[in-house]
Amino acid sequence: MKHERVLANMVIGANGATSLNHDSAELSPPADRKRFHEIRKMSTALVVGGNTFRREHYSKAPMPVYVATQTPTSSTSTSIFIVAAPEIVVRKALEDSNGAVLIEGGIRFIAPLLAKGVIDRLFLTRSPISGDGDFFDFENLHRNYQLDSSNKVDDVTFEEWTPKKAKD
Repeated sequence: MKHERVLANMVIGANGATSLNHDSAELSPPADRKRFHEIRKMSTALVVGGNTFRREHYSKAPMPVYVATQTPTSSTSTSIFIVAAPEIVVRKALEDSNGAVLIEGGIRFIAPLLAKGVIDRLFLTRSPISGDGDFFDFENLHRNYQLDSSNKVDDVTFEEWTPKKAKD
């Protein structure tokens, strides 16, 4: 197994939505919040899109946060804003870190990375709560990734996806 350096984590509602009231946290039951923190411990930097950074709570992140944005903003001690495509921001975070990076961006941020096979492992939580926006593209996932594991805790399903292996 190759060393996994690019991880991604996201929650999906029962209806395929990735947000509720413009926030993914509202889809996240307690079991997912626990897993969320366990996955964060596997990384040395976070990568998000500008919308996720502005809408969610990254100012207190426990590690550097690399933000792909179209709006230049001054970097802070823990946030680095880069006006570039998501894959370039991921590459910069990898160059700067000495471990894995974790992508927590929204579906519009993660979808092109999944399409290009940039993500080494996707941690996907299927929540019983329905959302209201930013719907997940399962065709994109199934085209390039395979399900490695799935387990259920209470009424939450946790999945791990990796890139499909090339056929000989």
